[in-house]
Amino acid sequence: MAYQDRWVRGAIQTPGDRACESRYALVRAVVAEYRRPVTLWDLGANLGYFGCRLAEEFGAVSVMVESRPELVDVCRENAIQTTVAMTHRLSGQDLYELAASEHADVVLALNVLHHMDDWHVALHSVLALGQDVVIETPGRGDTGSANYARSQAILDELGGLDGTVIGWSVSHVTPGVTRPVYRFSRPKSHVRAGYAYRGKVRARGPHPPRAHEIVSTPDTKTVRFDDGEFRPWVPGINLWNWLQLGGSYPDRATVRRLVSEAGAELSSPHGDFKPWNLILQGQSVHVIDHGHRKSVDDADGVRSTLAWVDRPELAYAR
Repeated sequence: MAYQDRWVRGAIQTPGDRACESRYALVRAVVAEYRRPVTLWDLGANLGYFGCRLAEEFGAVSVMVESRPELVDVCRENAIQTTVAMTHRLSGQDLYELAASEHADVVLALNVLHHMDDWHVALHSVLALGQDVVIETPGRGDTGSANYARSQAILDELGGLDGTVIGWSVSHVTPGVTRPVYRFSRPKSHVRAGYAYRGKVRARGPHPPRAHEIVSTPDTKTVRFDDGEFRPWVPGINLWNWLQLGGSYPDRATVRRLVSEAGAELSSPHGDFKPWNLILQGQSVHVIDHGHRKSVDDADGVRSTLAWVDRPELAYAR
């Protein structure tokens, strides 16, 4: 039996070992507090039960990361317009890079941290990635869980932080034992970087992000720049980050088409058409930072971005 229920088009297609419905109710309550489109990250998404179901119910842009290729199959079967997947085994460094360059509304880290050797870096990076973070981890006495000693160290660390236990789930490996589900709510007013792994692109160092403030409420989300510019926040994932983490859904052919369409639909010169100025929202791509710089011919920018979709290493600094 699979670890997680396989959720396809509004129903469980095949059941898994873990009870998903009761845990879904806990994370659903967090997402339901928002009355606007949200960006949700599901880390260690397995078969995408939570990410796909939340995208289906709320229209969330669900960004799911999982090393198992079956996640892509589930995304295809559901065909939800706002799901994104990366086939990648996360490290603490990956999460550190993402926390610096992405601003999630809700992050799910459900039974994933105790599988990571660098769990301490991963934990604090997860907490820095979004403003509402839900963490589930094996509980006291859950000796049947993988890496039990590590899970207890994680519990010790979580107990000293400012989270709230919003519920408990039943262990699937240790009878009679439950697992805590923590929620952390912390404002996040800025990102430290425009995109992940910037040193790969510019050997002399990346451009710092423009001075800004992100203002997020349950109803609106905006970014205000210190030069007076004001823009609505665009939900989704930076396309460059998607490429760096093994972007696998939508498929590359679809992303190439979306990039081409975005370039063709520019109403005025952009000046910096690059993958780190494109936001992938599932079956759409949105261009950001329009007109801020004038360093790249748009036609050249579209051509190089299309090449990088297939081979992102072409952009790396030599």
